[in-house]
Amino acid sequence: MRYYTKEWYALMQQLHRADGLTPIPDKAYSEAEIDAFFQADLQEETARDRSLHRGAGAFNPAETISCFTQCYRTMTRHVRDGYPVWLCRITDPRLLALGRIPESAYRRLLAEDHANKQAFAQIMADAHNALAAENIPARLRDGLQLHDARLLRFEQIGQDTELILRKDGGWDAPATPYIRILFRGVTQIDREKGFSIRPRQDTEGKYSSGCTYLYHELYREEEGYALHILLHTRRALRYLTVYCGDIVLEDNVEFPPVTTLSARLSALIGELEPAPACPTDSTPWESIYLDGIDTDFRQWRELIAAALRTAHTFAIHCWLEETEAIALALQHGTVQEHNWRHGTVIGGEVTPAFTDLILQLPRPAPSGSGSQFTPFFNIFLDDCFQSCHWGTEIHIRIPSNKNGGDTQKGIRP
Repeated sequence: MRYYTKEWYALMQQLHRADGLTPIPDKAYSEAEIDAFFQADLQEETARDRSLHRGAGAFNPAETISCFTQCYRTMTRHVRDGYPVWLCRITDPRLLALGRIPESAYRRLLAEDHANKQAFAQIMADAHNALAAENIPARLRDGLQLHDARLLRFEQIGQDTELILRKDGGWDAPATPYIRILFRGVTQIDREKGFSIRPRQDTEGKYSSGCTYLYHELYREEEGYALHILLHTRRALRYLTVYCGDIVLEDNVEFPPVTTLSARLSALIGELEPAPACPTDSTPWESIYLDGIDTDFRQWRELIAAALRTAHTFAIHCWLEETEAIALALQHGTVQEHNWRHGTVIGGEVTPAFTDLILQLPRPAPSGSGSQFTPFFNIFLDDCFQSCHWGTEIHIRIPSNKNGGDTQKGIRP
């Protein structure tokens, strides 16, 4: 990639950081003053909800208060994720969570945003001019506009390579949302390590995945093309570049197409990841796949909240590069012995503080994939509940015994 790089994408996230912030006088704010800001915003939110209330039931301000308070606490804990380090050092995080910022800091942040916008605009102009100068057929220039498409398959077929994606948007039968890109006469593939493609079906029976096509650059080569793609995966941005003689686009294809056993085995081997902990007995498990269906984050939170009410211990699995998630988990547990060489396991007791952490963490920032509910790769609660692959897969042991009673443990004190 020459223009739409990881650095360019990071710059794009720093264009509007001052938006929505209200400047306030430079001073040290007391607890009473911060509480006054909180109460003023809460009253405004309550009045807004009351004016929008519809339905037969009476408006319940307790729901607004609970939601507002939980959001405020969560934003206070994680406000540093969205602002520069210098701002977080000089500003009470509670003020930022309430949308307030000292005037001098506001002016500096506006200046940085302005500089970032200018740098971003220059890159965009350079990219437009360079890519427009390439001799690219209209069928490819138009057909490769696949922002937010999900990768479902990337497979070699002789000297060719097949890429199947699900495009963003909706389709009416008999049309399908899938598109096939066939790279003919492939001479080289540069695939950055660290991402896999695991298709999952949504509630409508359509396939999706956590690997998303963000942006691309297409260049003419001496004997064909070079397609550079910036991908978003659950853990990081990745590059994929294919050098080939020609590119053929086939819209409205079926997925999954029939593949040879050897090709499928090769794809599966490349997708292997640490397996969840094995059950200690033969009690059946119920599996729920949330990838692509739990758009409002509610179902994942309800499922894990129910499990936390009875759980006594937890084990969290994080990949080695997930340093922030590891540090967060270590606030409530300790590193456990394990044989997973690509990651770390943190375990401990399920305490009220740990429960609050899990339930108050915001869903990771939207990035096109929409398929991550928690920063933790796996969360195991006792031997009865598993939140896997960043919450996209839930496995719950079905409680039963010979007497028909509930085998779950009692409510945690």
